[in-house]
Amino acid sequence: MKYKYFIKILISIVLLVMLGVINGFFLYYIPFIIIHELTHCFIARLLGYSINSIKMLPFGISASFNEEFINPLDDILISISGPLINFIFFVIFSMLSQNNTYFLILSQSNLILAIFNLIPGGFLDGGRILKNLLKIYISFYSAYSINNINGIILGCLLVFISLFLPITLKNVIGIFMGTYFIYTGYSSQKQIIISIIEDSLNKVVYLKKIRKVNCIINFKKDYKIIDVIKCFNFKKYYIIYIYIDDMSWEIFDEEEILKAYLSFGNIMLREISKLST
Repeated sequence: MKYKYFIKILISIVLLVMLGVINGFFLYYIPFIIIHELTHCFIARLLGYSINSIKMLPFGISASFNEEFINPLDDILISISGPLINFIFFVIFSMLSQNNTYFLILSQSNLILAIFNLIPGGFLDGGRILKNLLKIYISFYSAYSINNINGIILGCLLVFISLFLPITLKNVIGIFMGTYFIYTGYSSQKQIIISIIEDSLNKVVYLKKIRKVNCIINFKKDYKIIDVIKCFNFKKYYIIYIYIDDMSWEIFDEEEILKAYLSFGNIMLREISKLST
């Protein structure tokens, strides 16, 4: 895995150099990209999380945490803190920019960073915010799917626009960036079931520490386990009634459904009780 990390570093350096050649003003972005990420880390520390590593990616910097589980509400606060610090710098430099080109460039750089990072898709802060809101109020499956699709759409738009503009180094980078969005969105969508299972298991552990809000959902016996798991969200603990026939139901809780999936795979619901005994 280390060689992939070094490739990402190399790509990032090349892109920064290329963008610096295209537009010297781009170099003004670098310190504010670093400050943006350090703000994420600072807020995460305030919320009680510990930083494992800070990695350079092809289009920015990313921090990872030692904790396997981050409360979605905390994740929203961590995610929004980066664009917020850029907005603060934008306001400050805008106030200082009268008749001063240098401060005007700094204010515009921070505004662009803030707006771009708030786009609700992919690995951007806006994508994380959207994903965590959907995890709480809709479902884990919808959260990942919508965010991944948004990232792919954004990537396609970047590639499409760059292809129909005159061929310049800046547009080549636009194509590369769009391709990266498409690739990460597609890769995340392929791993969506793993992500849902991880979130669901972490949620079960978290909800044991607080007062649970139970939610009853009904399924016919011919549905598969994954159809049930796709309904799970962060806010509720699910009790599943499986309709066997006119006179009988079988009842499982969310944790039993997850254990059945991990033990037996994506089997039919009617098979759960037989295999569990």
